[in-house]
Amino acid sequence: MGMLGTIKAILFDLDETLLDRDATMLRFLRGQYARFDLEGVGEVFSQGVLSHQAGGYADKFQAYQLACEEVGFSPSVAKALYEDFILNYGDDSVMIAGVREVLEVLSGQYALGMVTNGRSRSQRGKIKGAKLESFFSVIKVSGEEDAQKPDPEIFQSCLEALDCEPQQAIFVGDHPVNDIEGPHQIGMKTVWVETARYQEAPKADVCVRHISEILSAENASILGLSGCLALSKTECSRSII
Repeated sequence: MGMLGTIKAILFDLDETLLDRDATMLRFLRGQYARFDLEGVGEVFSQGVLSHQAGGYADKFQAYQLACEEVGFSPSVAKALYEDFILNYGDDSVMIAGVREVLEVLSGQYALGMVTNGRSRSQRGKIKGAKLESFFSVIKVSGEEDAQKPDPEIFQSCLEALDCEPQQAIFVGDHPVNDIEGPHQIGMKTVWVETARYQEAPKADVCVRHISEILSAENASILGLSGCLALSKTECSRSII
């Protein structure tokens, strides 16, 4: 499938790269609050859990406990809400605007893979809820593997399933360590999707605000992508939020 060094595959992170993690979580929390028929402080509670779970990296049970304590809910309510989260979170995911259009362009010319950290239930639920499965030949969820990002093993596992060498692949993600340093360590090219949560990603080959920017002429050239992929300026501007 081409010479070594020719780009064959593009691998993506999920949360904050393809999906809006905070919007997905907030949508779930608001729905959960309504389903449990709790009263009086719905938005304060929802924003509290969202804040305490720190973009998905803090302990979720503790986030529920802290938020419930702040609004006067009992520890038993926090436990019930957390257990419901474990069972049901992820099915109603929120995609970042313009992502689907970019995946449609890329999947026509490259093998696409996904490597995401998290529980199998939540990550698979989000992927299915956003109808993303059809774009990806291989999806690796850390909860189903013996490794998680930034361990090179999980990237290697995805590349092997794609029959692709690291030098023939690009990884796209928002976390400077998990998504950039990990793939960089094994020789993949990397694209950092900038977020307010992190200040910089020194190991990234390209920095973008939205994945559509990978298709700009300059970035495509740096990454070794086909020049014929570029979206029109109108399509690109619509995709970037």
